[in-house]
Amino acid sequence: MKAALLIIFAFTLPLFAEVSPDVIEAPDNKITEKEEKFVGMWKGSRSSYRWEIHRKKDRTFEIAFSEPDPENLIKRFKNYARGVWWIEGDEYKFAWNEWWGDEGDLGGIFVEPIKSIAEEKIITLTEDDVDPENVEIRVKEFTLSAWKLKPEEP
Repeated sequence: MKAALLIIFAFTLPLFAEVSPDVIEAPDNKITEKEEKFVGMWKGSRSSYRWEIHRKKDRTFEIAFSEPDPENLIKRFKNYARGVWWIEGDEYKFAWNEWWGDEGDLGGIFVEPIKSIAEEKIITLTEDDVDPENVEIRVKEFTLSAWKLKPEEP
């Protein structure tokens, strides 16, 4: 009986959970007018990647996303992460400090040039030559199943 419970419990845990050994902190200065436009709930896409991100005024964020498995295009990786974000000049910067799901990338600070900012739509650029535009649309609720990876708060 104990073995069966252990097996069931093991399958309910996320496949991958990691905390960055070098937690990155956002600047502690007052949030700027440009950053204020990034605050809120957003649904984003680029190529076959899909994400939903909640950016907060304290420059923290949580994100759930889905991306194709490069070895099996029918399968999609699901991930949930937390981190920090900020804007310097015309660059959106972020770092993931905690990660749950199929794979993680706690590789430091990521930088995306900002192409455009509007009340309901943000476009940043990534280094992808095929589809470099990360398009985000403001939303009122999230729907991705990857949010189920979010750990319960103590």
